[in-house]
Amino acid sequence: MAVSAVFVTFSCGKDIPDDEEYQKIADTVTIRSLGPEMAAVRDYVPQYADIAHRGTTYWAPEETEASWRWARHLGADYLEADLQCSKDAVVLAVHDDSFLRTTDIDEVFSDKFPSEVRRIFYRSFKNADGSQHFTDDDIEAQVASDSLLGVSNSARDYYYAEILMLDAGRWFNDANPDRARGTFAGDGSALGKTLESGERIVYSDCQYVSALSDLLSYASGMVLARDSQGRRILGYGIRSGYETMTLQQIRQRTDQQRGTTVDGIHYDADSRYMDFVEYGFDEAYETDPVPCDNKPGVYIEFKKSTLQPLDIEARTYQLLDSMGWNIITAPSDDQEFYRDGNVNVGNTNGKVILQTFRLEAVERVEKVFGGKVPMCYLIDDEPPSDWDPDNYFDDPFSAAEVIDYAVDHKCHIIGPSIDGEPNNYPNRCNPWQETLIHRAGMLEHAWSIDTEYQMRTSMDAMFTNRTDMTLQWLIDNDRRPSQTSVPSAGEVLDRLGY
Repeated sequence: MAVSAVFVTFSCGKDIPDDEEYQKIADTVTIRSLGPEMAAVRDYVPQYADIAHRGTTYWAPEETEASWRWARHLGADYLEADLQCSKDAVVLAVHDDSFLRTTDIDEVFSDKFPSEVRRIFYRSFKNADGSQHFTDDDIEAQVASDSLLGVSNSARDYYYAEILMLDAGRWFNDANPDRARGTFAGDGSALGKTLESGERIVYSDCQYVSALSDLLSYASGMVLARDSQGRRILGYGIRSGYETMTLQQIRQRTDQQRGTTVDGIHYDADSRYMDFVEYGFDEAYETDPVPCDNKPGVYIEFKKSTLQPLDIEARTYQLLDSMGWNIITAPSDDQEFYRDGNVNVGNTNGKVILQTFRLEAVERVEKVFGGKVPMCYLIDDEPPSDWDPDNYFDDPFSAAEVIDYAVDHKCHIIGPSIDGEPNNYPNRCNPWQETLIHRAGMLEHAWSIDTEYQMRTSMDAMFTNRTDMTLQWLIDNDRRPSQTSVPSAGEVLDRLGY
């Protein structure tokens, strides 16, 4: 894109010797700023927000019920997540491009196409009289077609029911024995019981790879409904409009629907996605048994487009809409971020913040959401290169160009990295960089916090892996008038039954 080339040209064309000179330029360089309408949306966001990065990566398995539930009970303003899609186009909340790090997928499916499990999944669809819906010949043809796509251990390779066979908690115990808890892991029986059945998918009994529907429910004070064995209760069937179709016809219909527009939203998914499954999310939750009046918002990231259907932003819009989280169609009159000492962000127009590192996602978000929902443009931690020059932020001229691009495409927030252990990201939160962000009328949401060294009073909000530590720091620095103390992380996990 042309804008990327501009970033590199400015960067290479200036010889600026030190931060003092950078600051002088940042004070005077021409820069665009948010207009009144965009500033009003920016102000939906509470100042000095605690953003629970993946719930927590320190105290519990990231982006699971345990991590987000912990963060809500502790008092985080936002539950942060990364969005991807399963093969049946369920919008998931999971970070890594591969499930290898955070699940036992290498044991359940190894690196092979899960042909027998896939057959069982297709056989599990039943007619009203209990008979098998898809014929064996149809199933074999579709399994052969699926296998041609291969697997890379990523979300798009598996139906969500298959993904629920994975244990998303045991890895955490193995990696962090000092913080391990037996309740994070399951008994590892899902695959054996599924193969033994031959007719139905049996879910694991542990922490799961989450759907975005799960995250919204956790933020609303719900937990997963589970059966007597601790397995998730989530039925599925054939989506309306697909009842009389074979698997081959469904695949052909997916191809034909590419590039269509429904209710003003453009959809563009490739043939890898088989969007014929409807999950019973409406009946998949129950009220959290441990009382808590905090209602956080959610802060959700659109990831790289090469691993997602190109309509993931549109699907997210519709899902937020169906669950009452879309302020464009259901704005809130409540603008109290805190009430009676509890977090109330999830009841305000600041309940959802969108984010991405990717220019193409910024532009799709602009088309789908129109700048009416707070949007953060994240600054990459990698140095610029020919293949990724999009958000070079290391001199005032280039940073000003990045910010101009963000303002032009209806972003309200810049998300720069902070240095320090354990990740040692480059510091993009220098005073001169903060000056540019604030001169544009934008907020600075820094990522990601692991230590007190990384926190600064100049930051408007912080993505933190340690909500317990960050909340206490905010209190100590007079940034959290609604809260006077923070319980210990372990105490909260104990109280929640982990």
